Amino acid sequence: MKIILIQETALSNIVLPSYLTNKNWLLFDIETTGFDRKNTKVILIGLIYPFNGEIRVKQIFAESFKDEKLLLSEFLKDLRGKDIYISFNGNNFDIPYLNARYLHNDINYEISKIKSFDIYPYYKDNKTLFKLPNSKLKTIEKFLGIDREDTIDGKESIYLYYKYLKNKDIDDLNKILLHNKDDIINLLHLTIKTMNMDQRTQSYGPKIIQLNSEKMYISNIDHNDELLHISFHSEFLIVPYHVLEPNFKIDTLSKNKFIQLPILLFYNDLNEYIFVDTNKLFNIDFDRLTSEEKQDYLIASNDNYRFDKLSNIIQNKIDIP
Repeated sequence: MKIILIQETALSNIVLPSYLTNKNWLLFDIETTGFDRKNTKVILIGLIYPFNGEIRVKQIFAESFKDEKLLLSEFLKDLRGKDIYISFNGNNFDIPYLNARYLHNDINYEISKIKSFDIYPYYKDNKTLFKLPNSKLKTIEKFLGIDREDTIDGKESIYLYYKYLKNKDIDDLNKILLHNKDDIINLLHLTIKTMNMDQRTQSYGPKIIQLNSEKMYISNIDHNDELLHISFHSEFLIVPYHVLEPNFKIDTLSKNKFIQLPILLFYNDLNEYIFVDTNKLFNIDFDRLTSEEKQDYLIASNDNYRFDKLSNIIQNKIDIP
């Protein structure tokens, strides 16, 4: 097995969108010998992640079919502790494929989609709006003005891998690696450009509330006219919460973990705005707040939730003696 670790100085000056800032994210893409999860193998995993203020690029390559288990085990080390997994069509292909190969190789691990940020559904949903002929990665790269060096596709990559197994030609290996490297680097640029272009992109990623450094992954969020209800999952419980007040509830001890907040709904030109009800939550008269002060309690508009702000509001409520 080869582990190719590349310090990409050109990527170290990248400006991340606020959604990814201060989060432990990982972007990845896999190369396989086919689509059949049971009878084909993963041969290469490319990943990008922040490390010591830089953006690190890493590729894990299987020198032979026997190396698949080693490759999967190495990738498992990179997955652990990450908050967000960025991919392109990862929910439909990469994650189910990897989970099937973990099972096949007797590795007791399953990648959870609750951490997945799959950019593909955003472009699938907005294909008509952007007048795209399809939702393929290279099509979207062209739409956003992102160039690539490699000239092969996934099918050619498979052919070159079988060729490499026979002759160990370094040129074949380099073509495979370049194809994967361009995929992941371009996906990072694509993700950043898309998030800067349309904040709605965040709704396709993990919905995270952070309390006292503990990350809670929202599995469902809904509301009626008076209450916001959040169901969530947490991998580790650093600080347990069990508060059941009339106007505020949080329970991290039960199997069905949830948070409940009082809210105020406002409508303007068919737009819906959700504010925290400051009267009930903090005993602050909402009507006497200035327009600027009210923005501190705006947690959603048209179902686009502001989870950083929601985290701060819940944390402030918990910290009240």
